Amino acid sequence: MIYQHQTSNTQILRPYISFMIVFVCFFIASCNQKVFSQAQKNTTKAYPSLPKGFKILKEINLTGQTQTQTMKLEKGITYTVRFVKNKDNRTKVQVYDGEKKIVSSFVRGRYYSGISYKCGKTGNYTFVIESDPSQEPPKVVMAYKKS
Repeated sequence: MIYQHQTSNTQILRPYISFMIVFVCFFIASCNQKVFSQAQKNTTKAYPSLPKGFKILKEINLTGQTQTQTMKLEKGITYTVRFVKNKDNRTKVQVYDGEKKIVSSFVRGRYYSGISYKCGKTGNYTFVIESDPSQEPPKVVMAYKKS
C-alpha cells in the first residue's frame, strides 16, 4: 500500500525515461545530419562544375542525340543544368515554357557548359538536351537552390 507522501518507482523514473527518449532522438537526428552533410560534400567533389549551394535534382545519362525532360519548376527557385565530362562542349540544353524558349546554353554560335535559370512562375517546363552525334554524349546534372 502506498500512502500519499510516498512515491512509486515509476513516478521517480518517469522524468529519467523522458529525458533518455529525448536524448536518443536528438542523437539519432545528429547522426543522420552528419551522414547527409558528408553526402553533400561528396556530391560537390563529384561535380566540381556545380555552383556552391546547389543540390542535385536529377542525373541524366544521355542515350541518344536528343533527349527531352519535362519537369515542374517552382517560382523563386534557381535551377541549373550542367554537363559533366564534356570536352569539346557541343551539347546544348534549351528550356521551354510551353512553346516559348526561355534560356539556352547555345547563344550567338557559342556553346556553354550549362545554364542557370531562376523560375519566374510555377509550372511545367521542358528541357531539350541535344548532343553532337559525332561525340560521346556527356552526363547531365540538374540541380536547384532555394533563393
